[in-house]
Amino acid sequence: MKINTKNIRSQAYLQEIMRLEERWFSKDPNFLVQTSGSTGKPKTISLRKEYMRNSARATLKFLNIEEGSRALLCLPIDKIGGIMMFVRAAEANLDLTLLEPSSKPFDLLDTNANFALSAMVPLQIAQSLAQLHQAGKVIAGGGPLSPRLIRQIIDTKAQLWHSYGMTETISHIALRQISPVLASAFKLLPGVFISLNAQSCLTINAPAIGVEKLETKDLAQLIGEDQFLWKGRLDNVVLSGGLKLYPEELEQKIDLSENFILAGRDNPNLGQELLLIIESDHPLDEQRKMAALARLDRLERPKEILYLGSFIYTSNGKIKRSETLSQALALRPNKG
Repeated sequence: MKINTKNIRSQAYLQEIMRLEERWFSKDPNFLVQTSGSTGKPKTISLRKEYMRNSARATLKFLNIEEGSRALLCLPIDKIGGIMMFVRAAEANLDLTLLEPSSKPFDLLDTNANFALSAMVPLQIAQSLAQLHQAGKVIAGGGPLSPRLIRQIIDTKAQLWHSYGMTETISHIALRQISPVLASAFKLLPGVFISLNAQSCLTINAPAIGVEKLETKDLAQLIGEDQFLWKGRLDNVVLSGGLKLYPEELEQKIDLSENFILAGRDNPNLGQELLLIIESDHPLDEQRKMAALARLDRLERPKEILYLGSFIYTSNGKIKRSETLSQALALRPNKG
């Protein structure tokens, strides 16, 4: 494994990389990782290095990454996404370039820098569309990809996969191809098996990474034995007038450049009603509102639009949905 840190100027970050190396290559069979906190309070969990290596090998095999290839690590190295990019590089003896996390990672690199494997969050992808062809096979994680961003990614003809997983599953256990060919379903990595529980949520079994009957709160639809459609989080389902609305699924039909979420609020007549919260201080004009919601059916349309200047995020950039909703309802700025 070759590590390239020439583009890093911060001594503190260089020391953080050294600590990661020491922890990974130590004789301790376990590795402590902090969860993201996007679906609950952040916590520290212990993962077996053996399982982390198996996870890394499964991804490398799935994406057909050749030993010795160049890879880019521009994610925080104290979270599972960045840690597992490091582990993949160690397992496949990759030539790994590390950067301090930035919304525009390619601005920190030589213009002719090219890689076989990269991992990025949606914000980085959105800010790097012109350079995505240099990133090689890109693993996108850390949040949803908006319909607009998906169209932009496809236009670049980049090779990009959206990931499904969590810290407890040692990063992702399934990948959905976005570009150059858009797939609707996530495909399981080798050695992963899934089923649905009584609530139609995914249950994951993956012996090679130490996962046994892990019941998630992710609603899904199975397609064959190795694919599934992700519908959203059970906690986020909105029951409105006897109709089940899946916010994350409906969000894929909304066309906005601003960050936004759909969420439910209690309604005395309907049980709950659907709200659209947009990260902005300025309400949409009627024309933009109609265009943004054009793909939603009548019963899927939000009853109200709220605007909030700044959403609440986890340390790795995921929207904290319940906290953001609570703040939007408390402030109720610029009702739309």
